[in-house]
Amino acid sequence: MRKILILLFVSSSVLAAKQIRSEINRYRLLRDRQLIEKAIIAQEHDSFFSFDLFISSGLKDLIGDISDSTSESSSSSQVTGVTEALSKNVNTERQLLLDVEAGIPLPYFTYQNLKFLPSLFYQMHIGASVSVNNQDDPLVPLAQIYVNQTTSYGLHSKIKRMNKKGETYGISLYKRVRTDLLVSRNATAIATSEKLINLDELDKEERVYALDLSFYKDKPDYRYEAHIKGVKLMDASSETEAKLGITPLFHLKYEKDYNLGKFVASPFFGLHYRKKYSAFDAIYIGSKFSISKNSPTRFILKLDNETINFNAGLEFSKFQFQYGLKSPYRNPVDDMWTSATHQITMRFPF
Repeated sequence: MRKILILLFVSSSVLAAKQIRSEINRYRLLRDRQLIEKAIIAQEHDSFFSFDLFISSGLKDLIGDISDSTSESSSSSQVTGVTEALSKNVNTERQLLLDVEAGIPLPYFTYQNLKFLPSLFYQMHIGASVSVNNQDDPLVPLAQIYVNQTTSYGLHSKIKRMNKKGETYGISLYKRVRTDLLVSRNATAIATSEKLINLDELDKEERVYALDLSFYKDKPDYRYEAHIKGVKLMDASSETEAKLGITPLFHLKYEKDYNLGKFVASPFFGLHYRKKYSAFDAIYIGSKFSISKNSPTRFILKLDNETINFNAGLEFSKFQFQYGLKSPYRNPVDDMWTSATHQITMRFPF
């Protein structure tokens, strides 16, 4: 009996060690955190042009090493070089999240006690999550890759209640076109395709009509907001179903101002949720800092259950720029070592 229990324990340990984390679930969580961090900086769909880039340290080196290896003259040298590049990055993860949006404000109008501020928007998102493991074979590192390419375009409007000061609603109606790809590749497969990520494989589209809803309450010294993003209304002749899924994102946030002599601090806390990750992953706290309410200098500190995020930037009426560094304080996560992430945000508001 004792031998049987030992055998079962060892077998279960081996099976547990063989489990490889879901690249899609990891991407989903990091993408939602990116959306929240963008929302902390500025409200969505309020700019002529916006640019948001999140990129992990080391991703450029990994892609460069693989590109150099696949340029070798012989196939054996290519496989050897790619194997070395992957082996250097075993049990690590890297991400790239890029958003570019263009917007056009439309004439505002009022109806009874409601003031409508509509605009048109076109947004493009490209995201990738790459992790390397050797759980199947210690001598054969494997790259897990998830790639997402999404475009959204439609109509957004803020709706201000003129009889209730500081109360604003937001609604977005849009068409979303998404293609995504989930693959696992060893060095031979990467050397054969000569690329770690091949965007040509994103060839089938999921097309849906979707809805976003927002509510903002702004008081002189505090504010709170609630959001529902990505509610599917109907299909629009999709060729396939995206692997990411179509569950909506929920987000709640509260913020309060405190005057600290020469500084203004605005601590906040919030919660976002989507299926496939826990509430513990979704809780965050932080604070905004400025020299005064009229100062263009802004600092943001945000903490979640994995990283500390520090942003610094300038905010003018027609131009905003932020640089941020997200540093992990908890490693590893799901048996993968995470690296620092650089964030660049640029906007030209209406």
